Formats: sequence, structure tokens, C-alpha cells
Amino acid sequence: MTRELRVVAWTGHRPDLFARPKHAEDAVWAAARTVSAVRSPVEFRSGGQRGVDLWAADAGLTLGAQVSLILPVTVERFTSGWAESDRDHLYEVCSRAASVQILDQEGLSPALAFDLRNERLIARADLLVAVWTGLRRGGTFYTLCAARVGGVVAKETVLTPAADAKQQGGRGL
Repeated sequence: MTRELRVVAWTGHRPDLFARPKHAEDAVWAAARTVSAVRSPVEFRSGGQRGVDLWAADAGLTLGAQVSLILPVTVERFTSGWAESDRDHLYEVCSRAASVQILDQEGLSPALAFDLRNERLIARADLLVAVWTGLRRGGTFYTLCAARVGGVVAKETVLTPAADAKQQGGRGL
């Protein structure tokens, strides 16, 4: 008898939104170890953003989870403005992932593609793991709200935000 795949979606902030990014990364790894130990096999779904998304993908790959990426736009567009090392990191994760879905190739506007990415992360998910600062705006908050509306269980770790987190904007909140 084959065991059913458990789907764990991940959401959270970019490293610069946390007061202590290393503490956030450690929280992701701790959650990954816990959910991987509860039931196997497991799929980790990640949206590919710097920070929580890529830390979760790295943890999944290390722990033997199936990693699926759902990107809103092409890697080239998504990583525009990223440091080269961060861009290379996403390319590496893409090369090792079980699947990579790119939504703007479906003819969507970039803004809609980001929202749809967050909705698809939780579609048919058994659990959403959120490592965030409690900032009630942006993609992480949107994903948590969509999970609640959709009846997906969310395990949240709320950490101290960076001093300027409320002033920051853009994707990755």
C-alpha cells in the first residue's frame, strides 16, 4: 500500500523584513524537520522568493521532500534586482525541484500572477507553514487569509520585524 503524499505549503518574508534573519531561517528548518517527521512522503510547495520560500525549498531538498516551485513570473523577471548570488540560488533550487510552474506564461498580468501563485500554493495543501512578522499586508498575509478561507490549517511562527519593516514595500512581504 502506498502512502498518500502530504502537501505542505510555505509562506513568509524576505530576510530583510526580520530583525534576526538567521532566527527566521532556523525557524523554517525546525518546522521542516517537524513536518517531515510527522508523515512521509511529503511535498514542500514554495513560491521561490528570497527568504522563507527558498529556505523551505532548501530544507525540503535536504530532508528528502518532493519540492515544487510555483513562480509568478519567469526566473529572469522574478529575480530582476536581486543579488547575483540570490538569483543563482533560485536557479539551483529550480534545477533540483520535482516541478517548476511559471504562471505568467499562462497569459496573466504580473500582479495577478503573484496573487494566483499564493492561491495555488495552498490549493489542495494539507498544511500552510508561515514564518513571518505579523505584518498585515503583502503576499504572506494574503496567503494566510486565503488558507483560512479555504480551510487549510496554518502553523504560524511570528518573529520580530526589522526596525524598518513597516516602511518596506514590494513583493516578498
